[in-house]
Amino acid sequence: MNKKKIVYGTAIGSILIVAIIALAALFFNNGNEKIKFVAAYEYAQASAVMDVIKEDKLFEKYMPDNVEIEWTSIDSGSDRRDALATGRVVVAMLETTKAIPAIEKGYPIQLLANGTKSMSAVYTMNPNIQTPNDLAGKKIAYQGAKDIVFKSDMKRNFGIEFSDEQFLSVNEADLINLLVTNQVDGAILTNTMVEKAQALNSDIRLVRDLTDETEYVGIANWFLGNSDFFRQNPDLLQPTMDAYAEAIDKINNDLDAVANTLSPLFNMTVDQIKREFQVFPACLEVYGYDRMASILYDYGYLDSPAKPFEELPNYESIPKK
Repeated sequence: MNKKKIVYGTAIGSILIVAIIALAALFFNNGNEKIKFVAAYEYAQASAVMDVIKEDKLFEKYMPDNVEIEWTSIDSGSDRRDALATGRVVVAMLETTKAIPAIEKGYPIQLLANGTKSMSAVYTMNPNIQTPNDLAGKKIAYQGAKDIVFKSDMKRNFGIEFSDEQFLSVNEADLINLLVTNQVDGAILTNTMVEKAQALNSDIRLVRDLTDETEYVGIANWFLGNSDFFRQNPDLLQPTMDAYAEAIDKINNDLDAVANTLSPLFNMTVDQIKREFQVFPACLEVYGYDRMASILYDYGYLDSPAKPFEELPNYESIPKK
């Protein structure tokens, strides 16, 4: 055989072998490439289910070996919404007042499950305010979306409507300070805020408990995910939900242990945490979506009426009552 042909054939063979090895290596690496699963959390009642997942490593328990779990602390609900929408995080807890408008605007955010509620009530130091009716026309301070619950309660149960100018949205420290120094007529406080306020001024008085209205309105912190991620990784939805469901079960059936774990993280007593969950048990199933959306539209959080719950793209996969 011609020497040049032998050399040429050997070279072609070597190239083919190298190519096969390279393709095999590429296939092997792709098959074992880690998928990053980023979860947002904050150590607070609003994110309690997510915190149980984090502390008990439940995502690690259910996810395949090729999934890398990463946690990132995000204290602001608006920042968590933006992180979900941009894909910087895969899952997060988000208040209904931010979740529904984001879904309506077409952000790549999907509702996965229900979450937690927190107790709240209206307190005052104004001696002229003795009943809920006395709050008409007064200045009310609040945090988060508590104004919606209050407005709904006043209108539905007392026939009193409030203008936006009567409300002052502030952070927790300012909220407590404004109340205890009598700079506002009333303030909407959670149980934890009440105890902090009473430590500064024991003269604050309860005017109206909003527990029943919170349940009626449906203000909660939902479990949401980035829809682009789950469309690209549909096999990861079930383990995500399995981890979340186990956290809900732990809260409802082993509350002492959960409260002991979360107490130092939340800077709340064990009894405070237990009391919140005893009033509003953790719930997996979503309910009241359409009523909540209607209330948001009524109070200007939505520019137009929301589409019905059953028209959500992932409606079939959402646990519901």
